[in-house]
Amino acid sequence: MQTINILGVEYRIIDQKEEENKKLQDADGLCEYYAHEIIINTEHKDDVDCFDNIADYYHKVLRHEAFHAIFAEMGMKDWTGDEQLVDMLAMQYPKIKAIMDKLDAMDIFKI
Repeated sequence: MQTINILGVEYRIIDQKEEENKKLQDADGLCEYYAHEIIINTEHKDDVDCFDNIADYYHKVLRHEAFHAIFAEMGMKDWTGDEQLVDMLAMQYPKIKAIMDKLDAMDIFKI
């Protein structure tokens, strides 16, 4: 099991199948921000008919759930329920990061 520090709070990243966690029914992942857990549904991990690139999809779901946790830890709990905003950030973050890296716009954070 992996952990990640999200704005000062350690979150456990848990891979589970629906049979192990009924909350994953009809969900690819979930963020239990009161329990500090990000749970990713691995039900389709070995299903070759599911996604062309399951690893990329797994990471997109992981980013999505991480944004839920980020909003929760920022005190923006109203935003944690905005699936459209969270999903947009999860999908666009790699492109945004590439832009900022190319601009070297994050130089202020280098120590």
